[in-house]
Amino acid sequence: MPCPGSCPRALLALALLAHFSRGSQAGGRRALPENSPPGAQGRTLLLLDVSAKSPVRVTSENFLSLQLDPSVIHDGWLDFLSSRRLVTLARGLAPAFLRFAGKRTDFLHFHNVKNPAKSRGGPGPDYYLKNYEDARSLDKLYNFADCSGLHLIFALNALCRNPNNSWDSSNALSLLKYSASKKYNISWELGNEPNNYRTLTGHAVNGSQLGKDYLQLKSLLQPIRTYARASLYGPNTGRPRKNVLALLEGFMKVAGRTVDAVTWQHYYLDGRVAKVTDFLRTRLLDTLSDQIRKIQKVVNTYAPGKKIWLEGIGATSAGGTNNLSDSYAAGFLWLNALGMLASQGIEVVMRHSFFDHGHNHLVDQNFNPLPDYWLSLLYKRLVGPKVLAVHVAGLQGKPRPGRVIRDKLRIYAHCTSHHNQHYARGSITLYIINLHRSRKKIKLVGTLRDKVVHQYLLQPEGTEGLHARAVQLNGQPLAMADDGTLPELKPRPLRAGRTLVIPPLSMSFYVVKNVHALACRYR
Repeated sequence: MPCPGSCPRALLALALLAHFSRGSQAGGRRALPENSPPGAQGRTLLLLDVSAKSPVRVTSENFLSLQLDPSVIHDGWLDFLSSRRLVTLARGLAPAFLRFAGKRTDFLHFHNVKNPAKSRGGPGPDYYLKNYEDARSLDKLYNFADCSGLHLIFALNALCRNPNNSWDSSNALSLLKYSASKKYNISWELGNEPNNYRTLTGHAVNGSQLGKDYLQLKSLLQPIRTYARASLYGPNTGRPRKNVLALLEGFMKVAGRTVDAVTWQHYYLDGRVAKVTDFLRTRLLDTLSDQIRKIQKVVNTYAPGKKIWLEGIGATSAGGTNNLSDSYAAGFLWLNALGMLASQGIEVVMRHSFFDHGHNHLVDQNFNPLPDYWLSLLYKRLVGPKVLAVHVAGLQGKPRPGRVIRDKLRIYAHCTSHHNQHYARGSITLYIINLHRSRKKIKLVGTLRDKVVHQYLLQPEGTEGLHARAVQLNGQPLAMADDGTLPELKPRPLRAGRTLVIPPLSMSFYVVKNVHALACRYR
């Protein structure tokens, strides 16, 4: 099947790190209080350096990845995936994983075109009959991922259950055989948020049973030559509360060593009650760190060293919140999540969703990129997998990976993406979140002293402020040139030694050129 446009190798990038103490400033003096006059706040100066000899973490090249929710299926079809514009937008975020999964995963049946009656059915009267996966739509899904430079991860229906509550794999086997006949390179999962099954159908599946189901799926894959070595991920639990952690423990005991990465998902706010001021709360930003530690504790107890992925993250639950989770304000949560996850050793994070009918997406229903898309594109272009430690004057001792300090100014540092041909190996990328309503000043010292810096400053476009659904880069609006062309992301060069001035309520990237950082000179 031809692609809607050529399929060149896509750009690469990724990674992150570091927080620093509240208002630290030169000479170790205490910062001015938050109620100080705006002018005094603006004069606060921070001295910033990084450890450039070795990385503290290394993420996957596919660190920033994507999720596509099955809710986009309309009467069994995925025709919109043939859009040239959508392929262009997806290609801009490659390489990445594309996870096809969501709440309707477990109400999805593969439709055998040759024998449609054989593949219908579901877990009960609430089964979404129109949300089946037609073989032709599976072709479109795979072709979209392949042409975009994305690796498809497909979540199979886990709610097809036998009378003894074990998994009925017959429909999944039909899909596997069809995909193998097409030689589709796919990785696999089973189900989505199994902790919610009782709410969805009235029938729970505990962790031990889910682990046995995963072993069964592994046994299905092994005899199929195309998938004998295919990757398997799961169990994609929800927020790690007590019942979820119990489910995860049961799963890990049985199948923890079977999966290639252990997965969970996270949403910051209830989409039905979210307010724009919530997106600026530092305590909200830091809730993710506690979740990471809880997941890591369980995983490392049963499978030390096993990779951990955050599969499915969004600003708000319940499909998102119009003019909030799809606005400029949501970027603070998204960019901080990227930094926090990389710094605490999470290998991959998947954004829910690349495109859907809610308000958590990167691309809206008219195929227009939203603020978080442009933020993701900048991240892909500028940030590499190697995470570096950040040092700020006044901070006692060396920063620890995963350290969380509740502050409105957050700084992360990485080696610049080695796939970005504009920057020599050894360059360093900083990205900074300023939640203050005043500007902040940063002086680069030590390793970063007197180097030319390229600034990429992201701010809202128009008069809507934090609610804006369009953004500008260094003062210029970001928009696609045409359906097949993304805009050039032009930096603003800053002279060597110049103090960085971080505007209020902004997100920015700074590439420090020609640092010759040892950690960044080699892959």
